Amino acid sequence: ACLICMALHTSQESLPEIPRNQIWDNRLFQYPPHRDPLGRNVLRVWKAREGLWRAAKDVELELHMRYSIAIWTRDDAWWFARLVSPRALLQNYGHANETVWSKDCKTWTGINDKTV
Repeated sequence: ACLICMALHTSQESLPEIPRNQIWDNRLFQYPPHRDPLGRNVLRVWKAREGLWRAAKDVELELHMRYSIAIWTRDDAWWFARLVSPRALLQNYGHANETVWSKDCKTWTGINDKTV
């Protein structure tokens, strides 16, 4: 395993203009980013993930290799049990390179993004 990126910011990340139409307004409908600060914070988290993903792709190109798996863990995640072995995840899914795993959301109806 290797750490490919760690970024510390002294100011809030900016966001591009948020599109307004039925498709965009139906995403994050509980916290619409165009009017809710929580929704904008969700977009900032996703923007940071996109930046890390791009950094990983750049490292792959530079080192002429491919990562088998990437794990994102939020800084406020609490660990109560071990994660499933990444080797088991990779062996048990035929399309692992097109798959996202996350912890069970229990009663929430979305993706638990604390560890993905």
